[in-house]
Amino acid sequence: MADLPHNFTEFQGSQTHNSATWTVVTNQNITSGNFVVGRKYLIYATNKFEGRGLSEDLGTRILHGTTVFPESNIRIQSRGVSEEMHQYKFLAVWTAVSGEGISMEASRPSGSQANFVKEASIFTLEISEELTENTDWHFNENFTEQEATTSFSTTNNATITFTPPSAGDDWLIIGVQKHTGFSTVTSIETRMRRTGEATENGFIAAYEGESSGDTINHLNCMVKNLGASSNTFEMQFRNTSGTQWDRGYGLVFAINLSKFTSHVIQHDESSFASNNTNFDISDDPVEIMTQDFTPATAGDVWSFFWSQNNDFTVVFDRARLQIDNVDNPPGQTALNMRQGMGHDGGKDQLMFNQQTVDNLTAASHTWDIDWTHINTDTWAFDSILTVVRLEVGSGPPQVTIVVPGSKVITTDP
Repeated sequence: MADLPHNFTEFQGSQTHNSATWTVVTNQNITSGNFVVGRKYLIYATNKFEGRGLSEDLGTRILHGTTVFPESNIRIQSRGVSEEMHQYKFLAVWTAVSGEGISMEASRPSGSQANFVKEASIFTLEISEELTENTDWHFNENFTEQEATTSFSTTNNATITFTPPSAGDDWLIIGVQKHTGFSTVTSIETRMRRTGEATENGFIAAYEGESSGDTINHLNCMVKNLGASSNTFEMQFRNTSGTQWDRGYGLVFAINLSKFTSHVIQHDESSFASNNTNFDISDDPVEIMTQDFTPATAGDVWSFFWSQNNDFTVVFDRARLQIDNVDNPPGQTALNMRQGMGHDGGKDQLMFNQQTVDNLTAASHTWDIDWTHINTDTWAFDSILTVVRLEVGSGPPQVTIVVPGSKVITTDP
């Protein structure tokens, strides 16, 4: 048993980007020496970025070498509210090229105020050598540009169809779509749809544009214990009215978590309300998830957390990920950052997304997700936590525990 080659770099702080020139975010550069030419790598990147100037554009993107992943280039207009953060997320499967590393950049394409980048991270995982493509993991992307209608898309969608080689394995499925808007009064909505062994629609992510030039990406994901039957996962999108949004890119990726020696997944569809008048994440937050986990062996563990937030007013949310009651990534409580919600009328369904890699002992550890909001019209719901020891090999048998309240936990005993 051995760890899959992986890299993780994170930045906790505040970096200023006050010009249209793209510059590398602090610590967000994994050099070419960390990759083997010709091998395939999963890349997952996230950050939170903030603009304080009214109607000024903010931008962030990911590069391999000096080449931009075109689907990573995001541009959002700020409402000019101090500390209003936007969540950035990006996924790719990349074949390493000689002399190329992976980096994150940010800029302020227009305006005079600064763009601040905080809580940035890049995770890469080699998936082509110890894992088998189209058996242990699946990937599909579609670059066909398509106009949104008021019905969920049925053509040119990023789609994967596969039959797991064995029943009872846990799978993490992640989809990302990039959209450009031409209206400030309609929303783009995305979802992941599953058919085959079972038919179900995942959560809907929604964003209402701030300007006619907004380019945003939405992430949707599922965690599923699959049988040895055909399963299809498809990324879909629609417009709330008219045809004011386009999709320029979509992808879907699935990986068998049971190929690793130990992991735990928790999916909780329950809704949580908060009316924390102080609004600090350190002051009596709501614990929306908690999970114990013992890695099969000591070593690096990847934690991936996602939670949907629904808002009907122009207000904000805060959240943090902790392991053994310590911020991971560090500094979340001190930064006390908030994510802006309710753009132009309170129609957003956005998400908090956080990841970290920690070297942990082979003892029991506790993960918890804390959340707070100042308005009772907002809920946190449909939360997913995935924790994986980055070691390939056979582990103990899995046990799936169904807890009342639509909560499903799959773990290794």
